[in-house]
Amino acid sequence: MTEDKYSISVVIPAYNSEGHIGRALDSVLAQTFGADEIIVVDDGSTDGTGEVIASYGERVKYIRQENAGPGAARNTGIHAATGNWIAFLDADDEWVSEKLRLQVDILKRNIELMWVSANYDCFQEDRDLKASYLPKAKVERLLGGKDHFENFLEAFTFDCWGHLDTVLINREALLEVGDFETTHKTMEDLDFLWRMGYRWPQIGYVAEPVAVYHLGTPESLIKTVKDRRALGETIARHLVLSEKAGMGEDFKPCAVMMLRKWIRGMLFTAEGREARDLIKRFDELLPRSYRLFIYLLTVFPGFTALMCRSISLTLKTLKLWRRPSRT
Repeated sequence: MTEDKYSISVVIPAYNSEGHIGRALDSVLAQTFGADEIIVVDDGSTDGTGEVIASYGERVKYIRQENAGPGAARNTGIHAATGNWIAFLDADDEWVSEKLRLQVDILKRNIELMWVSANYDCFQEDRDLKASYLPKAKVERLLGGKDHFENFLEAFTFDCWGHLDTVLINREALLEVGDFETTHKTMEDLDFLWRMGYRWPQIGYVAEPVAVYHLGTPESLIKTVKDRRALGETIARHLVLSEKAGMGEDFKPCAVMMLRKWIRGMLFTAEGREARDLIKRFDELLPRSYRLFIYLLTVFPGFTALMCRSISLTLKTLKLWRRPSRT
């Protein structure tokens, strides 16, 4: 057991995770700074997920519920947790063995921090490619010799926000911010992290990768569902929430960054109408020249998608683009 001040509960939402939940659990059990409890919330799986978890016996607390999405599963785990700190891990991802120790070390050196995140590796299944999401040297340069960023929203615009797999949060701070949204089965992670950033701007950060984010897992609802309506609704909601928190100007660059990422992704999938809808809805955030450029690219969305995929394939073949993408 860990010292009470840093007792940790790990919450893992799982849905049809029979093929990889064991990898996630093994990575938690292998931590050099051990977690006090591991909670797996089975979100209505129809495969052998429950049987795999049962094989771990009392080392894992198993909760089963009707399918309600990853946000609802995480909420169930949070409210069942007894640790002072809560960490999240997706059922198809894994941690490196030093993950919790490195983060607790930062918390011990910076007792005012309410949460800490970290860099991570992306593993592209179809290309057998693993690479750090951000170069460690770049992160260290941005940190400027410190263990933390002063403003989560600013760090977000540099992509230094990690992923839910890499977040460790003080339980009381988490409960103060509130549950994950359950209206949609996507975007609940960004919604939660942004709300944390309004309330607790300072965030600890480990420059080296502490988790492996697996791309291309067929059963992963979290990584395959793209609720286009949720994208716009989440941005619109946070334009209001950030203003109320006095951080409207800090949030706008985050909104612009995500809008550009989503629109770029839509060009690859020939979703021209959806891209135009986002531009129209948030025209005040995007430069006129950019809006015009995207409108031109979406006149013939099928052709644009073909060209985007061809260019991407060429860059990957020539090994000029090696960074896996999570979007």
